[in-house]
Amino acid sequence: MAKWGYHLPHFRQTQMMAAKGVDIERSTLARSAGYAAALLDPIYNRIREIGRTRTKIHTDGTRLPILAPSTGTTHKGALWVYVSDDRNSGSQEPPIAWYRATMGRAGESVMSELAGFAGTLQADGFTGYVAAVHMLRRPEKGSFPRPEPQHKFQPCDGYRAFRKAIRDGSER
Repeated sequence: MAKWGYHLPHFRQTQMMAAKGVDIERSTLARSAGYAAALLDPIYNRIREIGRTRTKIHTDGTRLPILAPSTGTTHKGALWVYVSDDRNSGSQEPPIAWYRATMGRAGESVMSELAGFAGTLQADGFTGYVAAVHMLRRPEKGSFPRPEPQHKFQPCDGYRAFRKAIRDGSER
């Protein structure tokens, strides 16, 4: 619980337990986490498999410092989220989400995660997403064309109507 619920690395947990008289090695905690991950792996893979069959996926990534064991330094990693929830559009499918942590923020991480996805990808202007979209549109080609400029915000028809109503002084 402390590892994920309170975001405590194993070395801090061993220090806290030692202060209470419990002598446990960090490797024991890491091995237990590894066993738990192995048990949950089929569930995680099934969630990803179901997610990639959806018609639309929203995705975003954020930088994540990853602690290097026994060095006290961190590596630049990334945490990616993939979400599909179209209930507001009338879909009867339940929402689904999964996360993936990587040791970098390269576009290859997104492309490997979305392999086999044939729907709409909603994302910000990160160039890794642009390359992934090109791969999804042209999976038979080995190279990626130069990405088109991306915009953070693409207004939809509902937004345009809302802005027009405000501009015209109409009631919402």
